[in-house]
Amino acid sequence: MVNFNGIENRINATEKTSKGKAKSRPAGKRSKPNKPKFGKVKGKEKIVATMFFFLSVCGLFISLPHIATELSKHTHTSLLFSGILAIVIDFGMIASKINIALTKKSVLLSYGIVLTCTAISIILNCSAFLENAMTIWQSIISCIFGIFIPLYILTLSYIGVKLISGQKE
Repeated sequence: MVNFNGIENRINATEKTSKGKAKSRPAGKRSKPNKPKFGKVKGKEKIVATMFFFLSVCGLFISLPHIATELSKHTHTSLLFSGILAIVIDFGMIASKINIALTKKSVLLSYGIVLTCTAISIILNCSAFLENAMTIWQSIISCIFGIFIPLYILTLSYIGVKLISGQKE
């Protein structure tokens, strides 16, 4: 078996500075990637974050059945599979936004997932709300709520993550 520890230590021992000159550092020390700064989370912030997550879950209880029934109706699949897909859409939106807020990794991909899942959620929620609208005023209110619910869930979960992680701007 080949031992690469010596080679790795020599590679890591020199690092180029911004002017192109190599600076040496002790073997075994590696450069640290830029990580978000986290602070100590206080009791009040935990309570507020918990409230944001609770409200986000309440929003999911409204959104998930709408998405599941609309997917079932338009794709002619069973309500079980449509429900699973609805969970994937709404929770994918939240998970990607949490990834952006905390790790700053794969940001472009995460923004793409957030935008796509949010758009799908908005369209299907609007369709579900519009199903029983009889007047123009009811149609307007239906569209407002169809747009509001996914954005509400996304924003509350994002704020909750920021608070619970103690992340500093």
